[in-house]
Amino acid sequence: LLSVCFAYGNNKTDSLVKALHIAISQKRKYDIAKQEKINALKLLRDKTTDVQNIYNINEQLYTEYRKFQVDSAITYVQYNILLAKQLPNSNYYYKALIQLANLYSTTGKYLESSSILNSIPKQQLNTTVTALYYQMWLHFYEHYLTHSNNQLYVANIHAYRDSLLQVLPTNSVDFKINKVQQWLGNKQWQKAGVVLDSLLQTNTETTSTYAMLNYLSANRYAQEGNKVKQKQYFMVAAITDIKNALKDNAAIQNLALIFYDEGAVDRAYTYTKSAVDDALFCNVKFRTIQVSELFSIINKAYVEKEVKQKAQLKTYLLCISVLTLIFTFSIKN
Repeated sequence: LLSVCFAYGNNKTDSLVKALHIAISQKRKYDIAKQEKINALKLLRDKTTDVQNIYNINEQLYTEYRKFQVDSAITYVQYNILLAKQLPNSNYYYKALIQLANLYSTTGKYLESSSILNSIPKQQLNTTVTALYYQMWLHFYEHYLTHSNNQLYVANIHAYRDSLLQVLPTNSVDFKINKVQQWLGNKQWQKAGVVLDSLLQTNTETTSTYAMLNYLSANRYAQEGNKVKQKQYFMVAAITDIKNALKDNAAIQNLALIFYDEGAVDRAYTYTKSAVDDALFCNVKFRTIQVSELFSIINKAYVEKEVKQKAQLKTYLLCISVLTLIFTFSIKN
């Protein structure tokens, strides 16, 4: 029975590996589909003169660009900051400012990001924008943590997640995901697993939320020591992100490290190169730093493997040549 289960696990992993490689090879197709969706939104915006409608469409463009091309997302948020001054509710203005702060921290502009967030009058925000405010401070420290292992940043992440959970509707997916992240941070794996399994059954496989749920499930299984399921869930997350043309793809970066540790240098190289290309395309500074460090290590191992294989091939060819000569000589005699 154990051998059958093991074989099933390996078969599933192998099929996911093939699916991931196909997805990587078809990234251009998914990028084109994303661009077509963006172009449709731009056409829709050009047909309206209503300030509120333009603001709403710009926000949709921000959402589409946020993990695709950050610089373009910045352009539409800056446009909304100007438009918001014509709207009666100040929360539109603060919402756009908070979104800009998040994009700045994504591109490594931490001083500019913190300056904006510190200027926001929290007491004037409605509940929805307050949640966004806490979430972006949380992301700020997550991004900044890539430059330092300072435990103060970790404490700040936990503090802002606690604040975020206080204002999010308890039945919302955002609340449940943040609660899962809190449980994983506290090593409460079983609690996290129950909620994740439930959410995975109710979310479609084409959404970024589905990718996030698989990513968190992979982290859950990593903490439990189940490497097979860890890889499988990371692969599903990576495939989903690629199909959604999301360039801030942490799952494939984690896969590269896992396969490198297992000695599968070729796969690790393929995944790392894909992650580097995406991070540079999107201009996700913190992700670029992470992946570049990993790529330098894996690329060195990949080159060394190539050199070793070429040396072995030369040896085999030499042996074959010698054996051919001996065989020819023996026939003649």
